[in-house]
Amino acid sequence: SKDNNIVWPGLPGHGARGPCLLDLPEADRRGFAHVMLFRSKRGLHLVGSQDGIHWDAKSVTPIYKLHSDTHNVMVHDPARGEYVMYCRPKHIYRTFQGDVLDTGESRRVARVASRDLWSTWQAEPQTILRPDNLDERAGFNCFYGMPTQVYGG
Repeated sequence: SKDNNIVWPGLPGHGARGPCLLDLPEADRRGFAHVMLFRSKRGLHLVGSQDGIHWDAKSVTPIYKLHSDTHNVMVHDPARGEYVMYCRPKHIYRTFQGDVLDTGESRRVARVASRDLWSTWQAEPQTILRPDNLDERAGFNCFYGMPTQVYGG
């Protein structure tokens, strides 16, 4: 019901899909208690909140013009001093050229990293997980996502 649904609508006309709450070092929160990664028709963005319910639209920061059609996972890797995102970047497997981001094969997982969380990420995603011939023969020909967390160093 509308009495208890807490939904952030995202960017006007572009929405907010695949939210991922980030576990960040205090220094990278920009004063927010909560920071969320989300995707829209324009790419991937960050947004901050003090209470996890009301999100500060003025804090929305585009970080990557990328279409990844599932939940994207981002973790802070303290050993490398960088943020690492696991996603399904369809542009790598684009079926045609142009400005449309939503084209190409996406059932593969890629890794991309940046030391600066709140800026435009420059690195190109690298495929790290894709189905092979054994997967195909077993009827498993896709990876939907890769939930990830830092554990035990």
